Order: sequence, then C-alpha cells, then structure tokens
Amino acid sequence: MTTQQTFAEKDEMLVSDVKHVGGSLYDEEDAHIKEKNLVRKIDMMVLPWLCILYPFSFIDRSNISAAKIAGMAKDLHLTGYRYSIALLVFFPTYIAIEIPSNYLIKRVGTKYWMAFLICAWGAVAMCCGFVESYDQLLGLRSY
Repeated sequence: MTTQQTFAEKDEMLVSDVKHVGGSLYDEEDAHIKEKNLVRKIDMMVLPWLCILYPFSFIDRSNISAAKIAGMAKDLHLTGYRYSIALLVFFPTYIAIEIPSNYLIKRVGTKYWMAFLICAWGAVAMCCGFVESYDQLLGLRSY
C-alpha cells in the first residue's frame, strides 16, 4: 500500500476481501454488526460513568467561585491578581499532562486509569476545602 491511499480506500480493500474465519464466511455485513455491537458495549460501559462525573465536574468548576463569594478571598488574602492566578494555574498542568495521560490509558487500561483519576480528583477536590493559605491553594489547583 502506498502512503497516499486514504483510510477509506484501505478499509474498502479490507472489506472487499472475503476471508475464511472459523469455518464461516466473514463479510462486510458481519463486520458491520460486530463493530456496532462493540461500540454499543463500550458505550454502555463508559457513558454511565461520564454521565455521573459530568455534574461533579460542573460542581467542581463552580466551587471556587462560590468559595470566593463565601469569604475565601478574605481568608486567604487574595488581593490583586491572586484569585485569577489561582484559577489559571490549573490549565498549564492540565495541558502538559493530557497527552501522557492518554498514553497511560493504553498502557494501564481504561478501567484502572479512570478509577485512579476519579479517586485522585476526589481527593484533591476534598483537600481544597481545607486550604488555609494561598500557596496551598496554588498547589492543589495545579494538580
């Protein structure tokens, strides 16, 4: 195959070949049904967790603004740009860790990596409630 062939052409070549697998003919219709079943199985395993985690993510994002209104800015002496810096310090770490995290999903497995991420996120979010200084807030926000 040349490098100029598109993925569609490669898929068409694979599907057009009728192969003998396990004594039965494996054709395009069987491949489509198996792919559809696999996607449905993955959706049924992943989608409920994402639906549960999305509201928690929204709550987590709105927590720091609610805490500021409740008096966190006064308690932690967030004057000037300190509050904005505390909000923004999250993103460079997130961007830097995103690609290695996706690599680890393949190496460790989705089940274990997602469980670790959920537990770690919960622990960091819980610790944010016990912050007593600006430095602690920056440290937790950078995780």
